[in-house]
Amino acid sequence: MITLTDADAFFANHLDGAKWQALDEATRSAALQTAARDVAARLGRESIDPVRIFQSYAVCEQALFLATDETGRRELLVESEQVEGFGSRTYRHPARAEAGWSPRALRFIECELNLFPRIGRG
Repeated sequence: MITLTDADAFFANHLDGAKWQALDEATRSAALQTAARDVAARLGRESIDPVRIFQSYAVCEQALFLATDETGRRELLVESEQVEGFGSRTYRHPARAEAGWSPRALRFIECELNLFPRIGRG
């Protein structure tokens, strides 16, 4: 399990570190616990291994997303709008696999699962 101290250290030099620090301790702790369960489930495991760097990073990014994101709670996103006469709008549903997930957390999970392996010479 990732501790609050670990997460605070992760966000110390993070672009959104001030957002993380502005949250009260109870919210940060609950977000970490929820994010750890979410990431473990996404990886098909009972729990995360905090020693694995991509798992830890994914938990931290997802915790910040859960605690601060308002757009993830919307059902539909406006994709385009046309203003002629009465006008029209086109809506789309966010991809169900990505709804409610931090894009950065998903990227770290992809790295953990090695979905983008490095190809070396030799």
